[in-house]
Amino acid sequence: MSSNLRLTMSQEWNPSCRLRSTLLRLALLTTSSLFATQAGAETLHLLTDDGKLSSVLTTSVTTPTAPVSITGITAGESVVGISVRPQNQLLYALGVNSVADTASLYVVDPKTGFASLIGNPGQISFTTNGVTVVDFPDPAVVKWGFDFNPAVDRIRVTAGSLNFRVNPNNAAPVDGDNGGAVTAGTNPDGAINGGSTTVAGVAYTNDVPNNGGITTQYTIDDASNRLFIQNLPNSGTQTLGQNITLGGPALDIASSSFSIAPGVNAPASNTAVTTGSGFLASKVGGGTTKLFSLDLVTAQATLLGDTGLSVRGIAVLPGSGAAIALPAGGGSLIRLNPATPTTTTTVALGALTAGETLVGITSRPQTGQLYGLGINATANNGTLYLIDPQTAGVTAVGAASSIAFTTDGVTVVDLPDPATAGYGLDFNPTVDRIRVVTTTGLNFRLNPITGAAVDGDTSITGTNPDGVINGSGVVGLRSAAYTNSFNQNLTGGVTTLYTVDPISGSLYIQVPPNNGTQTSPLPITLGGPALAISTFGGFDIPHSVSVASSNTAATGEGLFTSQVGGIAGLYRVNLATGASTALGNIGTGATPITSLVVWATNADLSVENPAGTVVADNASTATFPNTLVGMPVTKQITLRNLGSEPLTYSTSFTTGTEFSATGNGSGTVPGSSSVVLTLTFNPTSMGIKNDTLHILSNDPDVASFEVALTGNALIPQTNDSLFSTTGETRFNPLANDTLPGDLLISAVSDPAIQIVDGRTLIIPAGYTGQFTYTISVSGTDTGLAVVDVVGSLPSSVPKGYNGVLTDVSDKVKGWAQAKLNKNGVGTIKIVTGNSNTSTRITFPTGSTSINVATALGNLNLDRSLNGVLLFSLNGGTLEGTLHAEPPLTNSTGTHHIALRSIDPVTFPGGGYATAVVTRNGATNLRGLLPDGNPFTAATALTDNFAIAFFTSNITGVTPSGFVGGDLTLWANTDTDVTGELVWSKPPQGGNAKGTHLTGVDTTLTANGSLFFRNVPYANGSTDVELAGGNLAVDETGTVPITNGVPGVPTGSLLTWSINRGAGTFTFTVFDPVLNKAVRGSGLYLQKSDGAIGYFPGSTIGGRVVLSPTPPPP
Repeated sequence: MSSNLRLTMSQEWNPSCRLRSTLLRLALLTTSSLFATQAGAETLHLLTDDGKLSSVLTTSVTTPTAPVSITGITAGESVVGISVRPQNQLLYALGVNSVADTASLYVVDPKTGFASLIGNPGQISFTTNGVTVVDFPDPAVVKWGFDFNPAVDRIRVTAGSLNFRVNPNNAAPVDGDNGGAVTAGTNPDGAINGGSTTVAGVAYTNDVPNNGGITTQYTIDDASNRLFIQNLPNSGTQTLGQNITLGGPALDIASSSFSIAPGVNAPASNTAVTTGSGFLASKVGGGTTKLFSLDLVTAQATLLGDTGLSVRGIAVLPGSGAAIALPAGGGSLIRLNPATPTTTTTVALGALTAGETLVGITSRPQTGQLYGLGINATANNGTLYLIDPQTAGVTAVGAASSIAFTTDGVTVVDLPDPATAGYGLDFNPTVDRIRVVTTTGLNFRLNPITGAAVDGDTSITGTNPDGVINGSGVVGLRSAAYTNSFNQNLTGGVTTLYTVDPISGSLYIQVPPNNGTQTSPLPITLGGPALAISTFGGFDIPHSVSVASSNTAATGEGLFTSQVGGIAGLYRVNLATGASTALGNIGTGATPITSLVVWATNADLSVENPAGTVVADNASTATFPNTLVGMPVTKQITLRNLGSEPLTYSTSFTTGTEFSATGNGSGTVPGSSSVVLTLTFNPTSMGIKNDTLHILSNDPDVASFEVALTGNALIPQTNDSLFSTTGETRFNPLANDTLPGDLLISAVSDPAIQIVDGRTLIIPAGYTGQFTYTISVSGTDTGLAVVDVVGSLPSSVPKGYNGVLTDVSDKVKGWAQAKLNKNGVGTIKIVTGNSNTSTRITFPTGSTSINVATALGNLNLDRSLNGVLLFSLNGGTLEGTLHAEPPLTNSTGTHHIALRSIDPVTFPGGGYATAVVTRNGATNLRGLLPDGNPFTAATALTDNFAIAFFTSNITGVTPSGFVGGDLTLWANTDTDVTGELVWSKPPQGGNAKGTHLTGVDTTLTANGSLFFRNVPYANGSTDVELAGGNLAVDETGTVPITNGVPGVPTGSLLTWSINRGAGTFTFTVFDPVLNKAVRGSGLYLQKSDGAIGYFPGSTIGGRVVLSPTPPPP
């Protein structure tokens, strides 16, 4: 026998006996090392070829989220691309009808896939001269590119040689005059030219709002496998081409999509970046889409992984904030990031209808469009406007000055002067209407489609407002904002309307909204006292804040502007408590703000330790409970995202040797959501251990959040096994301690065990089981002891044992079985390869271990108090544990088992086996391996309901061919059989016939269940799979199934014959190499209503599999 083998046999279920060890004094240890930072991951939206959305973390590309279908797309259109708009951080999509040569623009909710149309369906189209329609190529044939230009807030679209732009504010095509002189009609930009005449993917740098007007457009060309800069973008000219490589050789890409994350910046427009990468999704080599990081400087690609999806478009998940404020007087717009409100971009507002002042702005959740309300206080009328947030250009919605109200069809409702009164407005996302409130008590609605006022009381003549503001002593409101402000189906939605009263400085919920009644007042505070508001301005709630039912309180935060001490500032307010936090001045703070739109707030990390207790960076310690060396314990802390944009995070540790993140160690936290981070302390030596947790995220305020970690690592002290008695047992584990005043028992895990004088444990009569007690030295907990209380010595009854043998790599190499009578006398049988030896063994009276000589070498057996039989051979080169064989079992019967290789490409054959378990546990196995060779084995069920076996099915050669391992009958009640077997076959020389003659070394997975003769066979439909053998390609298909028999012929499957009593079947498959039918056999897997069978091939085995459709409940 090889000297590098060892034997491992599964351990009996009884509590293990532990030998008493010497008490040790513990030293305190601390550890420290340098902290290496870890780059945070990005999250990508993925658009699949079949019109679904998924997302994936770039550090775990192979595990994307389950795709959701995009709904709401116009009939005849295919979604060809997605992109996040920097201006409002929303996801946009383009639907193309290549038959009609038209396209439509949508806003899509990435969580639900719900798409909302902007403008009219199919309104995007072009001509070359005002007459000739521009062809929109079929997305199934030509790859489309789609990305936002952050410098001008317009969308760039490419498709082969086609190159054009779209205005996201109204979905209108931008007239590009074919890239040259003025031409009749709405024309695309210049066709793709220069270094290439086609491009597949496009992406812009500097991808954040208010970027100073700087960006560079990069493109990907699948045809030439090159990276370009399109300069000028409207001319379509491809410049500075570079070959895309992977580790040196050129990368052959296909169906490529491209995106560049925020933070990758060009120094000037249309110039190359000096550093930074993009993300390239491509079907390299066919099949599913792989994701690469693509260095924009060198065009060197780095494989991140295979998504397992067929991807058509990608977009980097946004992470920055975006907001727009309207200053007093309404003459301009101020764009800002809520995380850095002192940095602003101001643009002058376009011309309104004469006599009007813009009193408020709001964003439409359905479309991402910006609306504003102009009021002529003298004429008591107004106009609704669509506003371009980039240029501040305005377009009237409907007729100018058409917004007006009466109380009775005659009496005009006064619209207050914005110089002396305030207006608040926001969209109700569930019905797509605008709510307007005023400090004078008005409460009314507007229709964003027509620009008309909504009649609040149809029973009265004229167009009337809704009910006046009332309740809680409130007579007027300054601001209003809705929760759940995302695009959605306009049926069945929920939302809550929050309002602010500047007089009381309080937050309210308006219920019902049309009645104007103020409820649930919450004073707005700052650091405890009420916030001293002199002029309350705008108020908005990010889209991530939501409620489960309408008109209920929300958990989350809103943002508002206010003049505090004469300085215009931006604040965050907790909607549940009214507590606010100052975020900074808006610009210099000199300009009062009257209205606010918050499209997105930056990812904002909040750490709770424990849950509900917010802790500061570098100001908290997570303390783990005392634990044994080598016995890990866990602790949880909560990571909450207070922002609306997703928080992407990862974790690392200063040392990382004994503390780790074992649950949610990295990932993405949606806006206004949280995850629980599980930390594990697994000490390797005794003492107090310390480390630091570093939480790295895209929170712009705290890139790395630190939490101190500490835990006390104890070592096992007095590990004992005791016997249960009929009376009370007094156990003194510290009897041998020479310093009684120093060493004490401080705690015990089971309250049934009493501590007396800190040194003695009282165990009640009849107690069995396991408990622990803690040992302290001079008042400091330093050790943990384990005590097993067992019922009786096992030597009073005969026992049988068996288990499998494994080598140093835990690979099955044999099997052993021991039979002992009540006096400890018996035999042990050892089987490895071609060796089969039996040796007589005798445990002397009072002895728990023996050493005997066998034909295989020197054998040591150790029989512990609870009957576990420990095994070692040749000084430990073979070692393991034998499981006891029970005298009776209720797992009797015939078990049908499917055998499949974990390498189905190399070994596709369908193996199977039956395991017959008798009432005394004796078990016989008979089966067919995936090469068509049979095997048999005799063994016995063990007391953990395992079938351990090993059998040589090819003998006379060295090494022999064998199969063996452990099968488990779960808990002796569940009829499922599971396990893994090792299958080894030596190379077959000479005139050997059969399959896999070059040898086999693989693992077989085993799955099955009990077979019952009287259970009906399945009816309905089934998936049939044929693979391997001499088939040129694998075959799959869905066919009807009648009483367990699939409809045949099906492809190469010709006939099917069933033996209902035995649960077996035979079948024939057409062999294209032999040009005739070959015969196969198999068995039914009753619990899953499935079946597996084997058929031969010239060099490899084949399989047939039946899988129910759908699976049974």
